[in-house]
Amino acid sequence: MSESNTKTAITIVIPAYNHELYIRDSIESIKNQSFPDWELIVIDDGSTDNTGEIADEYSQDKRIQIIHQENRGLSASLNRGLKLAGGRYFGFLPSDDAFYTEKLDLQLEWLEARPDLAAVATHQTLIDHEGRTISDHPLVDWFNARPEGREDFILGLLERNFISAPSVLMRTDVLRKIGGFDTECVYMQDYDLWFRLLKEHNMMMLQRPLVYYRWHGKNLTRKATPQSEEERARVLYKAAVSLEPKDIFPYLSESPRPEIVAGCRSLLNERLYRNRSLNIEELQAVFDNKFRSLFERIQARSPEADGVLYPFIPKSGITFTPMNIMLEVPSLDKGGLEQVVHDLALGLQKKGNRAVVVCTERGGKIAERLKCQGIDIEILPATHKEEAYREILSRYEVDIVNTHYSFFGARLAAEAGLPVVSVIHNIYAWLDDNILGAFRTVDPFISHYIAVSDDVAGFMAHRFRVKKERITTVPNGLDVDAWQARKEHTSAQDREAFGFSPADYVFLTVAAINRTKGQDRIIKIFPELLEHCPDVKALFLGQVVDRQFHRYLLHLVHKNGLEDKIIFAPHAPDAAPFYKMADAFVLPSVVEGWSMAMMEAMFFGLPLIMSAVGGARTAVGNNSLGILVRPPYGDLDSLEPHYQERYTMMAGDPTLPELLKAMNHFCKQRDKWKKTGALGVSEVINNYSLSRTVTSYERICWSLIACSKSHFLEQAQKQIAEEKRKSSELRKALNASQSMIGRLVDYTHISSQLREHESSISILRAEKDQLARDLHAWESLVQTIYDSKAWGFISAYRKMRQGLSR
Repeated sequence: MSESNTKTAITIVIPAYNHELYIRDSIESIKNQSFPDWELIVIDDGSTDNTGEIADEYSQDKRIQIIHQENRGLSASLNRGLKLAGGRYFGFLPSDDAFYTEKLDLQLEWLEARPDLAAVATHQTLIDHEGRTISDHPLVDWFNARPEGREDFILGLLERNFISAPSVLMRTDVLRKIGGFDTECVYMQDYDLWFRLLKEHNMMMLQRPLVYYRWHGKNLTRKATPQSEEERARVLYKAAVSLEPKDIFPYLSESPRPEIVAGCRSLLNERLYRNRSLNIEELQAVFDNKFRSLFERIQARSPEADGVLYPFIPKSGITFTPMNIMLEVPSLDKGGLEQVVHDLALGLQKKGNRAVVVCTERGGKIAERLKCQGIDIEILPATHKEEAYREILSRYEVDIVNTHYSFFGARLAAEAGLPVVSVIHNIYAWLDDNILGAFRTVDPFISHYIAVSDDVAGFMAHRFRVKKERITTVPNGLDVDAWQARKEHTSAQDREAFGFSPADYVFLTVAAINRTKGQDRIIKIFPELLEHCPDVKALFLGQVVDRQFHRYLLHLVHKNGLEDKIIFAPHAPDAAPFYKMADAFVLPSVVEGWSMAMMEAMFFGLPLIMSAVGGARTAVGNNSLGILVRPPYGDLDSLEPHYQERYTMMAGDPTLPELLKAMNHFCKQRDKWKKTGALGVSEVINNYSLSRTVTSYERICWSLIACSKSHFLEQAQKQIAEEKRKSSELRKALNASQSMIGRLVDYTHISSQLREHESSISILRAEKDQLARDLHAWESLVQTIYDSKAWGFISAYRKMRQGLSR
């Protein structure tokens, strides 16, 4: 059988190895096909049982070829069958599985009707070693996929190999073109093949079972082992290197919009993490680089294509021109970030700028408060958001957009030629990959970043791969005037309301009830702390964000009998009375950006116990305003997505002894730490006031606007220079044209005279032709006369007269 033989429609290869119990069923299922135009190649791959002998029983059938070889493995056997295949379509059948009778008939009908399809797969029926249907095995759901296009196929394959190999019928020429089966694969040659096939070709899934897949417990390719998982990792890495974003998402080939690319990246990342391979981080890095390259190409088409705007930061003392600044947030209800935006909007407005706050999803309590304080608030509608956003940019004549944990408007602002500065408020190691991916994908449209602490800036540079020169650290600022008024006009919270005595030493924690804030760490060390300081108390003030964590905290309190020692206060809009009541502030967060509660506690003169992360390392560590406790991990760079939760609600937190020692130290040396805490007031006023923060924002925004205008001025100058060059070339062309026009005028005059002469010549020629015709007519007439009888008589008469006259 030769490779050039194309008379047969379908070639099926059965790679057989030690399946004497099932090989006959496999061959018979081919012979019983309703479609008759097939050939079968059975390759006995060195079986040590009777598989080869049973196969030889079918050698009399001219459609069946039996080949015996030494054991070479599945991939080598399939490649040999592919080389011998004479059919236009190719499939293979493991020697322990079987086809439905109508399988080839139905698949061929689709392949003939759809030239765009390279392969057609089907569902399968799981059977046991005796051929009985299995309906309660995990493999039933494993293969129960319904992909609708190439995107669905590839995304599904990134999660698991859901395609039943014997169900697939593919075009032989396509299979040969992509190189057949990878001989380096022992377990997953079909898995590898699907990725290579789908890179440039389409596939479909018939939503009906047409294969009997036999599960007898000895299957080679469906048992997860360390070896098979390593091979899966290699296959996925090979696919990640080979596949481009447009191969997975074909619509990305058509000038993709950034938000669409962001969605694609997030979706891909989600699928990778559903069933993580051994090299999940390596795969993510490969795809990150590919999507980053795609965004660089998008950026090349953006209004800032000639370079990202790195601002020069003007020196202090410069008077800034008032700006129209848009602050963009998803919502503005309550919370630390929302309070920062509130203070920033008022601070910018107070200094003569016009601030408008745009909520891309919804408003909230803080939005309403800002509206009452004279700040313009815009909430985007549920539909036609982009149009509404563009209209707001135009109506307020926005100079710059300042985003806070929002990704919606960056592209739209960049398209309008506006710089965008994005504020990173925290170490976002706890966010899922969809949001991390969104940060990365809007990066091409961000002119500059503001990080609230050096730790946040370092984490950004590492995790988001943002150049350090694009990040400026600006700590959050406290509205000193507003808090001073509260301090003067607010009484301390009544201790008796919580069962505290005046002599008790009260630790205050102001933070949302959220596992990243670490309230459980305080509860865990409290029983031992009470042994040293019986009069110690703790009060947690903050809204419940994580209800499961809240229940866990209540359980710890009850388990240790601390109901009268640790109190959960209801959420209060004003924390000032609690700061005035407390003796110390403790916040053992796992991650933190720049805590506003930390600065509030400093302003009220409370000594601080904080985790050595985020702003605490600067505000507390540099000024000895308290004690820093190590977080329960080594390095911020070690925090990876999907792994951080092991550092919360920990059974064996290695840093609890440090926290216990710090809180005990505060209790034992109360006067010392009270004096230390008092130093925090001037520290906030001098270094961390809202006024200083707003001035820093102004400097950055002003420089970005100046860079942006300078950038566009340069572009305009280049365009003017180009227009001048074109004008000069046009002038030269015009001069040349004028000279040519003169020559053309002369040529036209000569041509006119020539045409007159040619006309005269034509007339003369016509007259000549007419004379020639007349002459010919006369000659004909004369000849006619000469030839006539009358002329003969006349001639004879003349001769006779001449004779008589002589």
